[in-house]
Amino acid sequence: MYTAFCASVFFARAIAECYYPDGKIAPGLVPCNATAEVTHCCRDADVCLSNGLCFSTGLGTIVRRGCTDSKWNNTVCPTFCTDGVEGMCMATTLRQFLLKKTG
Repeated sequence: MYTAFCASVFFARAIAECYYPDGKIAPGLVPCNATAEVTHCCRDADVCLSNGLCFSTGLGTIVRRGCTDSKWNNTVCPTFCTDGVEGMCMATTLRQFLLKKTG
């Protein structure tokens, strides 16, 4: 039992913190890639997408959430919609980004 407790404490400390673009801690977000040094973050119920966005199953839409780099200087952090509230993007902005990435 002691070993399980120590392992759970180690695991909890090993999970990286997620941040919003303004550097504030993003509560409720989890890293999308647990083994990466820096990764984008989504909520537990979200689907992490390979382009740095999250599909919110609750909202039924795609949103930008957070990143494990508090300064957002790493290229892994999403660079779009960084002025939105808690990662919410206007559909036109998101559509423009997706068109640019795919076309």
